[in-house]
Amino acid sequence: MAYTVLQFKRQIANQLGKNDAATANTKRDEAALGAHRQFVLEHPWSWNWGTSALTFSGGSIALPTDYSAKWEPKSVYAYDDTTKIEYIRVALEDLASFEEDDTSAYRYALDLENGLVKSNHQATTVNLVYQKAPQDIALDGTDDADTLPYPDLTPPSKLAVGMYWLATERDETNFDRFVKDIYQPLLQAAWHADSRSSVPYRYKHPLRRAAMGWNNTRSY
Repeated sequence: MAYTVLQFKRQIANQLGKNDAATANTKRDEAALGAHRQFVLEHPWSWNWGTSALTFSGGSIALPTDYSAKWEPKSVYAYDDTTKIEYIRVALEDLASFEEDDTSAYRYALDLENGLVKSNHQATTVNLVYQKAPQDIALDGTDDADTLPYPDLTPPSKLAVGMYWLATERDETNFDRFVKDIYQPLLQAAWHADSRSSVPYRYKHPLRRAAMGWNNTRSY
């Protein structure tokens, strides 16, 4: 089920004993934004993967604007007709050791300082699968109709309430109650549920990249 920003703020307001979710409240809405950002970044959630087609120019292309540098890309791949080619990540300083456009070696590196993906293949189009950075929520209500990415408002709303109590009243007791005693167990449960529902990472067997005759994936 998809939830809107207004529904998120309403759930927070209800837990604070208020019914003014549609009215801007700077402290509450800042807590909502902070909780939203933190919750999205807590885990490489299955609902937060993005895919972007990138075409290298001179072996370099800018990362997507919503790329989250906290998590490793899930994969970088391209297709040669129907054959899937997986690119292997290497350290940025090692990329130059691979020949340009070498069809026996498909490598990429991240230049996070400059916001770039680089490859030894100079003009190829690849698909980058990555975790998206949390998008900001406007505090003036203009984003109230926007849809949030997560399927359950309960964990981030509890976190927001704790943040609100700490920011407005310096109330560490209520902060601990909502964050440590309520939010953290909910977060753990969300992690486990998400891990069970998502596709597991493949075990990196030493023969996985070998051409064994029965697989049609070139991965060098």
